[in-house]
Amino acid sequence: SVLVRLFAPFLPFITEEVYSWAFAKETGLPSVHVAPWPGAQDFADVPAAADPESFDLAVAALTVINKAKTEALVSTGRVVESVTLAANEATLTRLAPVIQSVVQAARAQSHGTAVKAELADGTFEVAEITFAPKAGE
Repeated sequence: SVLVRLFAPFLPFITEEVYSWAFAKETGLPSVHVAPWPGAQDFADVPAAADPESFDLAVAALTVINKAKTEALVSTGRVVESVTLAANEATLTRLAPVIQSVVQAARAQSHGTAVKAELADGTFEVAEITFAPKAGE
């Protein structure tokens, strides 16, 4: 519903159709164009909304995973069998609510974390990474 309302000014006909299929009956409003603009209450249950820094942490974690892929000369789209992210304890605690999103974006099948106290707050290292065989291998 939120995405449909956000896209409505740019894709008015498509969003109107999607809204009529999925949200008009639920909301009691006949058109996406009379529905209220998304506000803070629409994002209250999103884990990243609880800690504004969690998005930045997720980006930093994904960046070091992609860097490890690049250094291993594999595609960033390559499936990761296992990855272990290292960071200080406070950073890992703040990353916890969004780590599943990072793992999914990295295409990792399993993950772990390791405490490395000497790392600066908000920074990560890939302690260990193994890649799935390339398709067709």
